[in-house]
Formats: sequence, C-alpha cells, structure tokens
Amino acid sequence: MDVVSSRFKRNASFYYFAFLPVALLLFADSNAAADGGAGEKLIQLAQMKFTNDITANERKMFQAAANGEVFDTNSGDASLSSNPPNSSVARAATNTIRSDRLGWLCTDSEASKLITPLGIRISGMSILGDFDLGSANVLFPLGMHECTFPDGISLEHAHLISLDLGGSWVSNHFRANYTKIDGSLYLDRGFQASVPISLYRATIGEDLICDDGNFNGVTNVEDYATFDAAAINIGKQFGFRRVHLIGILDCGDAEIEDVDFTEATITGSINFALAKIKGEVHFQTSHVLSDNSQTPALDAAQSEIAVLRIKDSQFRGVADLSSANISKYFDCSGSYLSNTNSDWYALEATHAVFDSFRIENSTISGGINLLETTVNSDILIENGYFINHDTNKTTVNIGLSDIPKSLRSD
Repeated sequence: MDVVSSRFKRNASFYYFAFLPVALLLFADSNAAADGGAGEKLIQLAQMKFTNDITANERKMFQAAANGEVFDTNSGDASLSSNPPNSSVARAATNTIRSDRLGWLCTDSEASKLITPLGIRISGMSILGDFDLGSANVLFPLGMHECTFPDGISLEHAHLISLDLGGSWVSNHFRANYTKIDGSLYLDRGFQASVPISLYRATIGEDLICDDGNFNGVTNVEDYATFDAAAINIGKQFGFRRVHLIGILDCGDAEIEDVDFTEATITGSINFALAKIKGEVHFQTSHVLSDNSQTPALDAAQSEIAVLRIKDSQFRGVADLSSANISKYFDCSGSYLSNTNSDWYALEATHAVFDSFRIENSTISGGINLLETTVNSDILIENGYFINHDTNKTTVNIGLSDIPKSLRSD
C-alpha cells in the first residue's frame, strides 16, 4: 500500500503544479467532498445513468474517487502486493468493475466535477469489458495498480493527464495510437502484456517507464512489433530497465530525450531507424538476441543520437549504425557483438558520422565496417578480440573513411 500511495502521490503532484489554474476552474464544484456529499452525488448520477445497476465495488470506487482515496480491495494483505502480476490475477478473481462504469466516471462532465485533483486510483481489480477512452479528454490523473484488463484497453486519440498501470496485466489489445499524455505513462513494476502494445505517434510529455515489465505479445504478422512506439514523442526518459520482451521493439522515427536499457533482455530486435535521441541510449548488462539472421539486433540506421553506450552487453545479430549521426560519442566496452549473416558485419557503420568512436575490451565476432565513415575527434579500438569468419572481408574495414591520420592505425 505504501508503494501504491507514493506512486499515486507523485503523479498527482505533477497535476497540481502543471495544471493548477485549470484544476481550480474544473473542480470548483468539488468542495462538496468536504461535507461527504460528493460520493453520494456520484452514486446518484451513476444510478440514473445505469438504471440502478451499480455493484458494491463500483459504489466504493465512486466514493473513493470523490474522497481523494485509493480504492484498494486488499490494502492490508502484503502477500498479494509483493508479486505482480500473479497477485493481480488472484485479487481480481473476485474483485471486478465494469469498464463502462469506470469510463463514465472518467469522462462524464457532471461526474468529473465531483472527483478531486488526485484523480481515480484503483488497486487490485479486474476491469471487465474494453476500457475505452478513445478520443476522450480526461481531466485528472488515472492510476490502476495491479489490475487486470481481460478485454483490453483502447486509448486512441485520447488526451490524458497521466496514466499509471504499474503491476497490471493486459491480456487483450492495448491501443494508444495518437494518444496524448501530458505527464507520464507507467507500464512498470511487473506490468505484463500478452498482446502487442501500440503507441504509434503517441505524445508523452514526461516519461514512459516500463521497468521490470514483461512484453510477450508476439504476433504471426511479419514485422509487426510487440511494442510499437514508432514516431512516438517522449519529452523525457524512455525507461526499459530489466524488461523482458519477445519480438520487436519499434521506435523508428521517434523523438526521445534519453533511453535506458539497463539489464533488459530483448529476444528479437530493436528499431531506432530515423529516430532522434537528444541525450543517451544506454545499454548496461543488456541482451539483445535476434532470432532471425536477416533482422538486425539493433537497427539505428539514419538515426540521430547524442551518445550511444553499449557496456557489458551482448548483441546477437548486426548492430546497424549505417548513416547514423552520433554527435557526441559511441562507446562499446566489455561487450560481445556477433553476427552470422555474411552479408553484414557485426557492427555496420558505413557512412556514419561520429565525434568520438571507442571500442574497448570487447569481442566483435563478424567484424566492424567503417566504410566511408567520418570520425571528427578520436577513434580507439583496443584490447578486444575481433573475428571475421568471411575470408573475403577485412575484420575492421575503414576504407575511404574520413579519420584523422594521426588517429588511424591501418
């Protein structure tokens, strides 16, 4: 309960400071909560809307939203909050809310006036029916911790303040294409999706945090991503720490401040082609294991990245930096990069531009291709083990590259 509360408070603080002028206007009528009447009024509105078809859990949800409280059906049982998402399934077996009631609470103009700026905060429930906020404008933060969504989530073209789904489980669709979130989106703390995540052209003002998440919604459609964040715009950090993903993570043509893959395991591939990363893309003790010799482990062709750091990590499959612009430095240390496809080197950087290029204490099985590459400042390749099984290729190809003579070691 402490973790849940702290997370909800953090999200609410963003709302208070960023949207206080709007909040004062939109929630002018919410002072009814002070005398305990807001909850009862919400229930009365819901009864009129749904012809008295309101369950006990839904009634409690309305009351909690009006009182600025977390609706947690099992707040005193630590055993059920220590191991999501399995705990979510156990708790949600008997704890249900219908999605149309929750959706109405999020979007109805009269109901919204009775909800405090803390927003709707729910823990340990199963949301039955497609949770559909498509094209909706939700005026307060949403938090659903350790909840299950057996019938999916639809957020396409919605405008949200923030959305926290930490520890939750989605076993049907997750569609958030073109969604705008002013604050942060959390898919972390054991979040699990057995279906593809779709955030195509979404805009997230602050962070997209997926730490400790599990994404295994592999499809039979070739090149269809498990996690589709193509053309996404993230104002701050994309956190993918300790994530397990099977399939494709697609961030092609994205605009992001920083990306952190620390201890992530990707059984498949990562696409950053044409992406613009203003800060750093960081791999630390990460594993990117392409299961298709025709698919790069990392495709960052034609990307613009300030810093690309690969430390103590393993890539199986080509790391493609062709025509990329690494404006500060590329640093690969203590890592193992391998590629068995004879058409590519393990590290492809043809026509790329680097300010600084460094590979130290690493094993590169499949060679390095720096054909017609530009390095403006310094290049260092040392204390490594470099192998190329194709006798027709040089192990480190720097032909026609623009590298200061003082730095070359042909």
